[in-house]
Amino acid sequence: MKTLCLDPRMSPLRGEMALAQGLKLAVVNGREADVNATDVRELLLDHNGGLRFWQARLALVHALLADGWRSDRSARVCRRELASLRARERHRLVRSGIDLARRGLAARATSPDNGRPSTGYMWTHERDAVRWVDYDKAEVARLAADAVLLSNMTYLAREVDLPTADRVACNPDVPRCIRKSSERQRILERCDCDHGLCGNADNPVAAARAPFSESFCREQARLARRTQQPPWMARALLPYRARHRLEDFWDDQAARVRRAAGLADD
Repeated sequence: MKTLCLDPRMSPLRGEMALAQGLKLAVVNGREADVNATDVRELLLDHNGGLRFWQARLALVHALLADGWRSDRSARVCRRELASLRARERHRLVRSGIDLARRGLAARATSPDNGRPSTGYMWTHERDAVRWVDYDKAEVARLAADAVLLSNMTYLAREVDLPTADRVACNPDVPRCIRKSSERQRILERCDCDHGLCGNADNPVAAARAPFSESFCREQARLARRTQQPPWMARALLPYRARHRLEDFWDDQAARVRRAAGLADD
């Protein structure tokens, strides 16, 4: 299974993601945790290559956090490993996931959370991540929003242009429409960046793979209005206007989700 998923001829959106998500769920649920955590480490800490798909690496970061939550010794080891990963990870969303995991392990000593990592530092599955709203977990909620949004965009592109989707999945740069508030609305239009993910026929917020809930979109609008932009987004020269544009995007998405559900706008 592992050999098949990592075959260079296999699309990373299929093979790598299936392997990473399977390992993550196994570690989170305590199924042969030692064996599966060893595989997680081999994939994440491989200096000769490792996984190409940024989202697969993020899933394994979550698995490493779950493993570190099991004991004080595991937490110490995982903190060192995450520090090493952070130093060489280029994708902004994965770096932010590593930062959250490191903070989670630092907080574990005072809040073990019954042996499982808190949802304040990770999510179990993308589909669940963009449906729940936890009002005191702003950092992980914002990371989940943009990580799943970019993932949905990539998988939608895969349906019409597999080579482009595979190339973008391995690109260490975050698309401009995710990094800049002023560009966010272009996700639904036609973008001229080299990722080529924007302007698909389907709205990524409503994608069947991981559809966003209206309440989650409303919460993203509130966070855009009340908090600073997250670290993977460019710092705007006019922060108020930038926050306003990001807020408008998420309010618009909430309204679209509501209409798709057959509900009238307020």
